[in-house]
Amino acid sequence: MTTKEAAFNSIFVILFGQITNLGKTLLTHNVPSFNTMTLILMVFGGVLGGIIGRMINKKIDGKMVEKLFLCAMVLILVICALNIRKYLFV
Repeated sequence: MTTKEAAFNSIFVILFGQITNLGKTLLTHNVPSFNTMTLILMVFGGVLGGIIGRMINKKIDGKMVEKLFLCAMVLILVICALNIRKYLFV
């Protein structure tokens, strides 16, 4: 499986996981209060991000996807390290 295929499939795994979580939240009547504008902006951002992501994905090759994935992993590790330093060593 190529990196592009793996990324595409992982989106579906995340989607089904979130749908399951939403269903559980609705069935247990455990829906927290939220600002409607925040929900609208989040939906709009998700749809816009999906459209932009698909356009970018069509224009780049598998090697570039791997480089972007590596950069994202490094960024996540840096954020985790900063959070560890901030909250663990207080």
